[in-house]
Amino acid sequence: MLKILKLENITEIVLELHRGKTTVLPSETSYGLSCDATNQAAVNKIFQIKGRDPKKSVLVVVDSIAEAKKYLEWNEALDFVAQNFWDNQSVGPVTVVGQYHKKFLSKHLAQGVVSEQGTLAVRVTHHPLLKILCQKMGRPLVSTSANIAGGGENYDPAEIGAQFENSEFQPDFVVDAGVLPVAKPSTIVSVLENKIAILRQGEVVV
Repeated sequence: MLKILKLENITEIVLELHRGKTTVLPSETSYGLSCDATNQAAVNKIFQIKGRDPKKSVLVVVDSIAEAKKYLEWNEALDFVAQNFWDNQSVGPVTVVGQYHKKFLSKHLAQGVVSEQGTLAVRVTHHPLLKILCQKMGRPLVSTSANIAGGGENYDPAEIGAQFENSEFQPDFVVDAGVLPVAKPSTIVSVLENKIAILRQGEVVV
């Protein structure tokens, strides 16, 4: 049985993440697998849990535009998305695929977070728990759907526990926020070469 923590156990959740543990956290859209995005062993385990192709990078969440600027090469297209979508928590979740800062390439964030092409998928989160965890960790967190690769989104902690019950690789703990309302995944846009391109249409229209 997976270890369960409650939303109010912030100190313990942060401690476990610092220790390189993997977890299932609620997000703006559904429950997601998460870990410290700078911890290679933890990120590797996320891929093992999902059975995900290592070449398919996972996105990260940060708590502010200022934090996103530490990891992405900024351009006008990215600034437009940031000001119109990230800066307004009522709009909904938008994930951006941009160029990872060249000074950080091959270090800092884990492989599998930064793609083989040197790109990074980032979302400024407005989810209360994810936001405070990013602030307390002082670094991005992986946030990828809590399922086996190819599976659907999960909104119920009980179903997540059942899904991984017999798996060789399992998350270290689950943060139980109850059953989440069904929502579309985040809209994903590319801002490479200063051009906006829709990669996945979610609820938010960019």
